[in-house]
Order: sequence, then structure tokens, then C-alpha cells
Amino acid sequence: MKVEKGSGRDVVGCAVKLCDKICVTAHDSVATLWSAFLEVGELDMVQATEKALRLLVSHGDYTGAMKVLEGVYALTEIAPSEDFTDCQRYVPLSQMFMEEFLGESEDFIFDEGMDGVMELLMNENR
Repeated sequence: MKVEKGSGRDVVGCAVKLCDKICVTAHDSVATLWSAFLEVGELDMVQATEKALRLLVSHGDYTGAMKVLEGVYALTEIAPSEDFTDCQRYVPLSQMFMEEFLGESEDFIFDEGMDGVMELLMNENR
């Protein structure tokens, strides 16, 4: 994760850039991973994986949660971004990433789940 080093006075600016970069990485990962995971599986698999991630995070195992996501990347045959792997190296970055990822994931899964229900209802009416 490349963030330019500045003077001592610009530490806050660097921290804000780093936070923004982690947020973008988490949001991109949600869209990439869950979309690909839904293609190879189904909504139940995504929800079960998210529950596992939430359990790991609730126990403070952010690095373990990122390893689970790394497994999802491998399962869906997508290479994780450099920023994702950089977040794995440091527990504080992993924590920030997972908090963002799970916040975004909940909305994504709800939206995808509702689309699936609507599709099922539309197909039953035919």
C-alpha cells in the first residue's frame, strides 16, 4: 500500500489517505469476491462465509478473517489486489479492512439476496 511520506506535519493527511485506501480496497473486495463467489456457489455459501468472518472478527482474529477471504479469492480463481495483501501484513490494517469489508458486505448480501428472492418469485409465476 503506497502512501507518500510527507513532513511530520502531514501525518494526519497520510493517515487519512491510508484509511481511504483501505476503505476502497474493502469495498472493491466485497464486490469482486461476493459476486464471483455467488457465481460458483449460492447465497447460502456467501452467508455462511460471512458468518465465519464475523465470528473470527468478534474474537479479534483479523488476520484469520483475511486468510478466509484469501481462500475465497483462491476458490474463485481471482488474484487479490496488492492493497489487499498489504492489509494482511499488519493487524491494525487487517482490523480496519475487515470492519469496512463486513459493513459493506452486509448491504451487498442483503441486496443480492433480495434479487434472488425476486427472481425466484418471478419464475414461479410463469
